[in-house]
Amino acid sequence: MAFRMGVSKDKIEGSPAIPAGIYELKLVSFKPKFSKPNPQNPNATLSLNLNAMMVVVNNPQYDGSNGERAAAVFEGLNQNAGWVQLDFCHAFGLPMETDGNEYWLPGTWDSESNFDQNNAETYKYVGPLLGRVAKVEIAVDTYNGRDTNKVRRYFCAVDDCATKFPEIKHREDLLKKS
Repeated sequence: MAFRMGVSKDKIEGSPAIPAGIYELKLVSFKPKFSKPNPQNPNATLSLNLNAMMVVVNNPQYDGSNGERAAAVFEGLNQNAGWVQLDFCHAFGLPMETDGNEYWLPGTWDSESNFDQNNAETYKYVGPLLGRVAKVEIAVDTYNGRDTNKVRRYFCAVDDCATKFPEIKHREDLLKKS
């Protein structure tokens, strides 16, 4: 017998953007993926997007406690934008790890199968950031004619950050063009 398998309109359209404001977000996962090649420069090295997935918590209207799906917020965290990774990490209350020359998110990455350095989708984050909650300012942006959420600002939650890391200046507006 022939049949059709469908998907609800909500699943096709995705969750609507939440209003701009201050929210708490819980880090659920990373879905790493390499950037797409640039047609103007096909020999350029690809960069890595960590693609953090976070959900709203401690907000009955958007955290899923109202019986609906929790509002999700995604952050690319491209390796070429280290300042965003730093602000991201500090918002979850942890400093980045360093050897003095290079910085990285605390924890490690494992490969789900045989390690393939060319397939970032097999990388799995194993570290203390998962499940932690950060305070952020969310903005609403339009992409392809549809409202989406972007993180405007991460609020640092590292105790005494200014004293411990005087060289760090957290961004007030990650969306500011300059």
